[in-house]
Amino acid sequence: MKKLHKVCTALLSLTLMACTACTPVETNAPVENSLTGANIGVTAPVPPEPEETSEPEVVSSSVEEENPFAEALSGIEDGTIAKVGDTVRVNTWDTVMEYTVQNVQIFDHYTESGIPESEFDFGLSDLPFILLEVKVKKVSGPEWTDEDHKDLITNLCLYNRSMMEEEGRENIVAVPEICYFDGDPGAVGKEQGYYWLDSGEESVFQVGWCVHEPLTGKDKIDAYLSDTEGLVLKVSGLFGEEKFIDLSTEK
Repeated sequence: MKKLHKVCTALLSLTLMACTACTPVETNAPVENSLTGANIGVTAPVPPEPEETSEPEVVSSSVEEENPFAEALSGIEDGTIAKVGDTVRVNTWDTVMEYTVQNVQIFDHYTESGIPESEFDFGLSDLPFILLEVKVKKVSGPEWTDEDHKDLITNLCLYNRSMMEEEGRENIVAVPEICYFDGDPGAVGKEQGYYWLDSGEESVFQVGWCVHEPLTGKDKIDAYLSDTEGLVLKVSGLFGEEKFIDLSTEK
């Protein structure tokens, strides 16, 4: 009986030892290296802290564009804008040009100007006709090469006050086309508005516009040359260069 008790006790001890050997070891507990006796630290990865989230920056899409005529409008008010008789200079590609408005005439009808109707290009109306006398000087520029090498008068654009005020408001502004230019008599079609000056040469030209009839159609036009109030001549150069001349005042 005692012998049997000893056998059972031995079997129980072996069972406990086996269970102990199968017990899993925690991964973050140090393990002793059997060869060196040093502890090998096995550490479980630490989850990253959640990143702070911030509200996205809201950029307003309704940014009002700067009115390109703001300087001209303020210049009219304080008298600093160029006037009739003043000379403005602009660069056009490889050419430097000067423009001086010498005279401004406004007729109730283009027939009152004495210009034959056959010499008008297009854009005629039964409303007032504005005729400018402009001295143009080519300060410097290339030599003439062929008949296709010409200067162009269409960098002169006529605006009234309502057109200038509407510019920069994302509104549609109809710029009038030149309906009369005496720089190249007899020119037709695509040749209208072309002329030529040698470097250092100057000449006086007549340039005219008609006040528009009311514009109708599917496209909404917010402003056009509907009257002669606050007339300003815009002279365009290269890369957005613009000069303005107040046609209502003289030097």
